[in-house]
Amino acid sequence: MCQPGPERPGSGQVPGWSPLARGLRPDLWRKLAGVHDQAVYPICGGCGGTGGYRYYVSGSQELPLRRAGRVIVLDPEDRVLLFRYDEKLPNGRHWCTPGGGLDDGEDYVTGARRELAEETGWTDLPLGPEVFEQTRIMEYEDVIVRQHERFFLARVEAADREFGEVAAMHVSDGIAAWHWWTLPELDATDEVIWPPGLAGLIRGLLAG
Repeated sequence: MCQPGPERPGSGQVPGWSPLARGLRPDLWRKLAGVHDQAVYPICGGCGGTGGYRYYVSGSQELPLRRAGRVIVLDPEDRVLLFRYDEKLPNGRHWCTPGGGLDDGEDYVTGARRELAEETGWTDLPLGPEVFEQTRIMEYEDVIVRQHERFFLARVEAADREFGEVAAMHVSDGIAAWHWWTLPELDATDEVIWPPGLAGLIRGLLAG
């Protein structure tokens, strides 16, 4: 049975999941967003067009909504490309997939494709299916927002594919570093990874 999606209030919490997104201090959530808990709901393969999970933040409906498209990029060795951002709290230092906010009139897949091209210089990389969906409480331009993200899968044909002319863009966008992460590295790291549980999500995708 499918659980409610991220735009609908939910109740309860899946056992074993942290009540707050990793890297966000509970006191900042309560003070800035009035959010006290999160719930993560598994969804069925055909529900919402995803085939993975929805990550729903309850109690956040009054926050401004920002929509974002993101891409889980894998190389031939099944490493995943992540960018590092060194931001002030509540976001803090974290690693995340390529992607970002949608422009006016964009759908999620168009926005994800554009953001990937802007951040990597790769304009020839086809996007695969949507594989994950989440809503995250975060800061954007000094405002606490409810960011609804949809993730698409993509693959590069060559390991360590070089970026295009994106150095200036990385500086202006606050991208401090990039790395192709192996799944064991994700398992072992103490760094904050967005989305949480990324290694497990990728393993599920690889298992088919």
